[in-house]
Formats: sequence, C-alpha cells, structure tokens
Amino acid sequence: MTRGKYLIVPLSAGEEAEHSENWYVIAKNLIEPLSYYISYYSALEIHEMTIQPIFTVYISTPNRRRPKEVLGATHRFVYTQASDMEWGLEDVWITPSQKVRVSDLERTIIDCLDRPDLCGGVSEIAKGIWAKRNDIDYQKLVQYVKRLNRKSVAKRLGFLLEIYSLGKEALPELKDLVSPSYALLDPTLEDTGRHISFWKIRVNIERKELMQITST
Repeated sequence: MTRGKYLIVPLSAGEEAEHSENWYVIAKNLIEPLSYYISYYSALEIHEMTIQPIFTVYISTPNRRRPKEVLGATHRFVYTQASDMEWGLEDVWITPSQKVRVSDLERTIIDCLDRPDLCGGVSEIAKGIWAKRNDIDYQKLVQYVKRLNRKSVAKRLGFLLEIYSLGKEALPELKDLVSPSYALLDPTLEDTGRHISFWKIRVNIERKELMQITST
C-alpha cells in the first residue's frame, strides 16, 4: 500500500471486497459541505515541495473543529477567516475519480511563511521554494502577500528570494511592504542571530544551512 492511502473493507462486503482511498479524500469527507482547503505541510506534499513523510493532514476552514484520528492519520483543522477562503485555492485530482481543494502553489508558500510551525519550519518551505523555483509566479506571490496583509511574511519571503536570487522583479514591491520592526526568520526557533536591516529580519537559521538547500 502506498504512503497516504488507507484500506476500508466493509464487513458486509465480504473478504474479497476492498476499497482504497486517500487521506486527503477522507479530509474532504470529514469537512464537506463546510468550506475548506488542504493546507500547510499537506499542501507542500500535494505540490511535491517536500519529501518528508506526512502523518498529519492540515485542513484550513472557518469552522472550528476538533482533530480527528482516522486510520493512521491525524486530521487537524486550522481555523482561518472566511475571507481567506476566497483566493489562492484550486481543485486538484488526488485519485483518478476524486478531487480535493488545496491552496495553489503560491498560496501554499505564503501560508507556510505565515505559519512555519505548521510546515516543519522555514527551512522546509525554503526547500519547497527552491524545488519549484521555475514554476512559481513571483508577481502572484506579491499579490498574495498583500492580500494576506502580514508584514512578517513580506520580510521572510523577500529575504529568501534575495539570497536564492529568485523573483528579482518582485523584490521592490516586497520591500515596500516591510515595516520598521524586526521579525524572526523562523519563529519556531530561538530569538538569536544576525539582524538584516534591509528586510527587518533576524536570521535565526545558519546561512550555511539555507544555502545547502540549493545543492540538494
């Protein structure tokens, strides 16, 4: 059985009956007809931005729900504003017959930079950015930063794009969104490291670690 699958054998169907579904389809069935989208670490996996094994399915929704354990996976519902359900989403085929709603590539990056604690940290999303660098719409990234309206996201994104020499055309607009106060590059880590005044970011990840991403 492949990763991300589970097996349902209805008792009434007999031993030979098997039905295989994806964890993300389970997520869809758990939340619909309420609005939702697959997000954060789970969206990284769907967009092939991570190779880490994922055992938690992240589901963003404006409806507060408790986590559910279903056949080997924790389905975690992340509360979001209803207005944040109106942009940056797409329906993708997860199985030959099933679609689920997921944040698109650029929205996934923005969401993860807003909540690094839900995607394995900034180093993990940096790997995803580098892996998908040729597919990213950098102007769309800027528009999404403006839509989300998080200054810390503009700072983290601008810094990462600059050190990886990506999306140079987007940097001036991101710079205009930077506020005077400093933000941590990765808020899941200790408040240490060098202050970069241009982006108003405190780099609490070793630069060597960040640059090693480009060689993997």
